[in-house]
This record gives sequence, C-alpha cells and structure tokens, in this order.
Amino acid sequence: MARLLVSPSTLLVVASVVAGSSGCVLETKVYDIDVRTRLILAIQTTIDLNKYEISAIYKDRVYLGSKQVAPFNIQQDDAACVTQGGYLLEIDNNEENKFTWDFAQRLGNTDYVATGANDIDQEGKFVFYHSKKPLPSNVTWLPNQPDDAGGNEDCMVHWIPRGGLNDIPCNLRVKYMCEIPLL
Repeated sequence: MARLLVSPSTLLVVASVVAGSSGCVLETKVYDIDVRTRLILAIQTTIDLNKYEISAIYKDRVYLGSKQVAPFNIQQDDAACVTQGGYLLEIDNNEENKFTWDFAQRLGNTDYVATGANDIDQEGKFVFYHSKKPLPSNVTWLPNQPDDAGGNEDCMVHWIPRGGLNDIPCNLRVKYMCEIPLL
C-alpha cells in the first residue's frame, strides 16, 4: 500500500512493504521527490522512449533527440515534436546552444542534429519554424557560417564533428531535436 503526501515543493511517497518467509514484516520507506523529478517522471511516461533520447533538465525544459537518422522534413518533424509536448529546438542564447550541442553529441550515429531554425522564406534571415520568431543575433555559428553553400542550405543544425551551428540542405539525413517546456 502506498500513500501520497503532497506539499507545494515536494511529493512524499510513504510505502509499506510486506516481506519475509516466516511472517510479515512491516517496513515503511519514505521517498522525497522534488518538483523537477516529478516533472521528469511525468514526461517519461508520455514520451515515446523507443523513438527519443531524453536530456537532463535545463532551465525548466528538457530536450528529445530522435534515435533514427532520416531525411529531415521540418513540417513532419515539428509535428512529431508537438505530439511529444514541444516543438523543434529553438535556441535562445549561447548557453542553450552549448547545452543542446553537448546533448546532441551523446545521440551518436550522425554528423548532424537538426533544429527548428531555417531561412527558407528569406535567405539569410533564420526564423524558428514553430514560433516564427527570429533566431537571436547573439547565437554563435561556426566560423564562416551560415554560408548557403550550393545555394540550397536553408536548415540550421548542430554539426557534431565541427562543434557548432551550420546550415545544410533541409532534406539531408539527420537526427532532430525537440524542445519540451516543463512549465
């Protein structure tokens, strides 16, 4: 039998355990679960962990990295993120850029992890697909990027071997990253 005792900042679980072969032994265990842990537990029950790796919590959000490498489709991949409670990654600053790049490295098996930023509508003006907000100007790209090499590089990715942001053709085979707000 378990009871839940809830306070504003913690969730206490009091569990009674019956054990022993020669009789019943009653043991009580108390588990203190902070708010962040509750949020991560709630997310793990709704996220398809067969399709996504999940990051640690970063400033009231978590990130999901797709496990499969596939041709990037910004519409379909954003819709997949929406079904998980979020949207394609929207990098707000260099601190978030570093956190998500570190997570992208751990995904393995790909050179590129796609974000939601693109300049499909206007060359050189990167905006986030989901929110339509512009990419902040203080977000740092790799040197000489974005360069629109070949005239068709419109999607922003974490370029794992080079350690930073790059623009690539939107239909390349990549993994993608979702951003999931917790609050």
